[in-house]
Amino acid sequence: MQIDFNQADFKSAESILLKIENTINDFKGTVRLAVCDHIGSVPAIIFPILEITTFYHEKGIPVFIDGAHAVCQTDIDIAKVDPDGYVTNFHKWAYAPKQAAMLYISDRFKDVLLTTKQANSSDNYRQLLRRRSSP
Repeated sequence: MQIDFNQADFKSAESILLKIENTINDFKGTVRLAVCDHIGSVPAIIFPILEITTFYHEKGIPVFIDGAHAVCQTDIDIAKVDPDGYVTNFHKWAYAPKQAAMLYISDRFKDVLLTTKQANSSDNYRQLLRRRSSP
């Protein structure tokens, strides 16, 4: 499902949320993950991600935020917004190498996602191996 916004939808945070709510109601019970831009590219608007995340969480839907354009353009307070995932890169607006990026995953998903390495700690790696080998 994709939500197609038009210019009238961008009048306020409330009008954006109303568009999301009206679209979600058409897909009751079938939405398993919401992916939202922090800043859209066309048109270039800052989405009200705090309100959007709260809306989806109230419906039990995890939220992943694509913050590709957000670094150096707007404040990012992941603790306050509390998304289930947030990804951004630093080469677009922070003039960093293309490899510089950030992926945040909420603790709510720490047992769902298996990585090849957790942090830079051998203790974390041993815990991961134990978790993978347990029945």
